[in-house]
Amino acid sequence: MVADLAQRVAKMEAAMGKLEELQKTVRDANAILRKQPQDFQAVVNELHEVSDQVEEISEKLRNTPVYDMREIFQCNVCDSHGLCSIRVKCTECGRENWWGWWPTE
Repeated sequence: MVADLAQRVAKMEAAMGKLEELQKTVRDANAILRKQPQDFQAVVNELHEVSDQVEEISEKLRNTPVYDMREIFQCNVCDSHGLCSIRVKCTECGRENWWGWWPTE
């Protein structure tokens, strides 16, 4: 009888230990879940900031004279599309060169 009681007490203690572990796991999970919305909001805020920066850069690019030049250029003499170049100059040595797209040979 005492042995049965001792065995039952041991099982109850083991079950209580498991219960305490589960309670700790639940507390940890709740802490993570409470923290995630803040982390999520921080990520959302950062994405908005990056999106604003990309939009600002895009707007500045659209205002450059050669923006999308290859896509929109069409020669009014031979009717070729996208085959164009611009003259560029090194501001250090003064050498001039061409930058652009040429027909494949």
